[in-house]
This record gives sequence, C-alpha cells and structure tokens, in this order.
Amino acid sequence: MRGRAILGKKVLVFADIGIDDIIALIYGYLNDDIDIVGIVTEYGNIPRENALATVRYLNEQVLITDESTQAVLIAGAENPMISETVEFVPEIHGEYGMGPIVPENPEDGFTLENFFSIVDLID
Repeated sequence: MRGRAILGKKVLVFADIGIDDIIALIYGYLNDDIDIVGIVTEYGNIPRENALATVRYLNEQVLITDESTQAVLIAGAENPMISETVEFVPEIHGEYGMGPIVPENPEDGFTLENFFSIVDLID
C-alpha cells in the first residue's frame, strides 16, 4: 500500500473483478508480505466500468482506512483487441462482481491513472 514503508513484495493486480479477485485483493491488503501498488481493472467477468466501481467501493468501504494507502487504480482493457462484442454473465459474479451487492453511486468520480503510469509503479 502506498504512503507507508512496506517490506512486502510489490504486486500490480490485473483483474476482471469477480468474487475470486475480490477475495485475493482483501487477502493482499491484509497480508503484510504483500504490497498492492496498483489495480488494473479490465473486462471479463463484468464490464470494465463496473470493475472500476467495485474496486473504488472496496477501497472506500472495506480495504482502506487512510487515503494515503490506496493503491493506484488504472482502467485497463474495455474489450478484446479483435473488437468482438463481449457477453457478460452477471448471474455468476453479479453485476459488479460482488454477488448481489451494488456499490452506492457507482458512476461517481473514478480516480483513474494513466495506463502508462504502470511503468512508474513497477520501477
């Protein structure tokens, strides 16, 4: 987590945010051996925009108590490079990857970093 000295292994998470990814994020935040420096959300289980809303919700409500420790949130791929239409299956992970939980005001101000800021995170 940014903003404090961490001795853990730095991890940049790329995820399509389903319940499995959410459990991994929670584990990573609670484990002192892991320093989640950033989260790249992308399409897959749910649309990228919903994944962004979910990670923002997790940061605000579950994982982070101090804004200075928040991981960088980066918008990743919205669809495949071949531009095929992506079909999501909300019956499996839910509309936002959290089963029946829907974040309040999911459209409200995302904090998105430039995708190329990944270079600085892993440097």
